[in-house]
Amino acid sequence: MLVALTLTPVVAMMLLSGAQPRRSRLPGSRQLERSYHRTAPGLVTRTGAALVVAAVVAAIGLLALPFMDVSLRPSLKERDVLVHVEAPPGTSLPTMTEITKPAVQQLGSLQGVVNVGGQVGRAVASDQIVNVNSGEIWVKVDPEADYDATLTSIRDTVRGFSGVSTDVLTYSDERVTDVLGQSDEDLVVRIYGEDPEQLSAKAGEVRGLIAGIDGVARVNVDRALEEPTVQVQVDLARAQAAGVKPGDVRRAATALMGGITVGNLFDQQKVFDVVVWGTPEIRQSAGDIPLRPDN
Repeated sequence: MLVALTLTPVVAMMLLSGAQPRRSRLPGSRQLERSYHRTAPGLVTRTGAALVVAAVVAAIGLLALPFMDVSLRPSLKERDVLVHVEAPPGTSLPTMTEITKPAVQQLGSLQGVVNVGGQVGRAVASDQIVNVNSGEIWVKVDPEADYDATLTSIRDTVRGFSGVSTDVLTYSDERVTDVLGQSDEDLVVRIYGEDPEQLSAKAGEVRGLIAGIDGVARVNVDRALEEPTVQVQVDLARAQAAGVKPGDVRRAATALMGGITVGNLFDQQKVFDVVVWGTPEIRQSAGDIPLRPDN
């Protein structure tokens, strides 16, 4: 406003100094001019009232400031909405598929949604570093539909998914979040290392130190997700007596619990892995693993 009232008229006079003057009035401009000349002289002498009005406006602005979105990134109404679905670690691919299918059907039946597609896990050489317990659902919003109402119905539907954590955001929001690593917390302290137990202990130690600082209201520890694993230790003496190599024991244990790829099948320009895997009866829990010498 300051530039418009000071610099703009000067630049306009300089640029238009040689132009022929041409007077033209818009409809209603005479009425506005008469009203201005009638009201302006009385306002000039009311300095106190002007200061009071300015103070009230400033106070209203300060009170509204905490409720305003101060993000420097504009909120775009993108019609492609991404729904992240993540199940607990260790969830199998068939279970994750059973969870995602009805979710896609529910989102596709919403008013204002024209297309829905989902994927589970990640493809080979993908840019996503996730396991089969993670999935994405892409929702296309109708250009003619009410964007805010449709997005609200998508969020309400996603909240009803049980057993999984979900997140609804647009593609640009996802990319910016991935790059900037945004967090809802005011301060984030990251601890790096290789030993999970030591990391957890150090996180608890740092949490205690920060919690004792004056002015800190809440401290949370976000620990890395862990998946159950089985560590097989070979009895070298007994293995040597039976003529079994330690590598054979490790490969057999891997085949029983995690599966080993032994070949590939090619069908319609697609590659399918052939995996040898133990039966479900011996890999549901650690107590079911056959560890007897005759096995």
